[in-house]
Amino acid sequence: MPESNKLNQTEDLTDLNLNPSRDIEKASSSSEHTRTDVDHAPTNISGKRNYMNDVDGGYAWVVVVGSFLVHFVVLGFMYSFGVFFRFYLQNDFKDKMDEFTGAFIGTLSNCILALMGLCSGPLTDKIGYRITLSIGCILFLLGQLLASFSTEVWHLFLTQGVLLGLGGSLAFFPAISSPSFWFQKNKGLALGFCVAGSGIGGLVWSPVIQALLDRVGFRWCLRACCLISAICMGIALLLIKVKPISAASPKKPIDFALVKDFKFLSLFWTGFISSFGFLVPFYLLPTYGAAKGISPSQSSILVGLINGGSALGRVILGSLADRVGRINMAFAGIFIAGVICLVCWIFANSFGVLIVFVLIYGFSSGAFISIFPALTSDIFNMYNIASVNGLLYMSTAIPNLVGTPVASAILSANTKDGVKNFIPVILYSGIAPLISCLGLLSLKYLVSKNFFAKS
Repeated sequence: MPESNKLNQTEDLTDLNLNPSRDIEKASSSSEHTRTDVDHAPTNISGKRNYMNDVDGGYAWVVVVGSFLVHFVVLGFMYSFGVFFRFYLQNDFKDKMDEFTGAFIGTLSNCILALMGLCSGPLTDKIGYRITLSIGCILFLLGQLLASFSTEVWHLFLTQGVLLGLGGSLAFFPAISSPSFWFQKNKGLALGFCVAGSGIGGLVWSPVIQALLDRVGFRWCLRACCLISAICMGIALLLIKVKPISAASPKKPIDFALVKDFKFLSLFWTGFISSFGFLVPFYLLPTYGAAKGISPSQSSILVGLINGGSALGRVILGSLADRVGRINMAFAGIFIAGVICLVCWIFANSFGVLIVFVLIYGFSSGAFISIFPALTSDIFNMYNIASVNGLLYMSTAIPNLVGTPVASAILSANTKDGVKNFIPVILYSGIAPLISCLGLLSLKYLVSKNFFAKS
């Protein structure tokens, strides 16, 4: 590539980070064409409208739809593991699995998804968004398909645990990072819609999985889920693109000096502590429902509603975050999630009260998930946004792995004569997010020095 073209492209793309609405067609009108990555839409040289110039509208919302579909499949399916968990304990694996062991299958996939962020994020920045996303989709679908042939618990660990986690990670980080290239003033709203896919996914997956389990068993249930996932991911692959700034991005994939940045550490603390309790209601609601005399179908409805509430919260709170401040809204959401466990779940003995709890908990707990990526793109370098997201999401890896099994162990220790005492589990789930709020208070001070400012 001629040196003059390289300089022009670098100048244009660097300025894109500062002013995304600037016309970038200049790079394609040079005497020789610059490299076009498979992630990027082709530059239009025919004089027609170039949708790569869209900011906060147009094709930007098409990218959001693609990201939504990835969240719908990956996290929506993972968050519905509680339905599989109860089925495994009562049917095919009832003589091979206990509550503590079974809980690790679902949490293992979430742990690997977050832990692999250290590799998935930089890999996305290095080889491209679409290539990384494609590899992730294939591995995720293989995990679902191969899990349907499981005859031993360790088969489930390898497929529904490890493969889903690996594939989910490689699909998730391109999906969560790509919309940040397209949005400025509506970034919180856009990312809210993206991550709402996981909530909508849980709302849809849970009753669908329960119905399939009841009718055809877990093997054909997983195969049907694989087919649905393949269709959604195929569409997402066609829609997700990023603006061509990767050619100008630094070659060093991630700056580990970030770990000394107190803003980074504040976000890391929040993700780490809150994640110990975050998944507990999602995974243990069916078990809690059984202890309260609630049917499996009603329990699957609760799992669906907590995901549905989460989807609604991610969109609404993400939009509000653009107006009242992202740190402010993240704090409010996490704080309410902790409080509602302590004042509502602890007294929920009927299906109606549980509906109130799951809707409020789902709505509020989704705040940090939707605002988290917007905060990273505000505070850190846009060029390495997938890498930074990957490093920060690692904060949730170990808590996602051990959080629910620890809760299951607490439950087992407080079970006498077959009667389960959930109060210690609920306290554990509610106190964790409240403690994590200290990280956001620290970040608030570091960013604005004023706890009442919009930030």
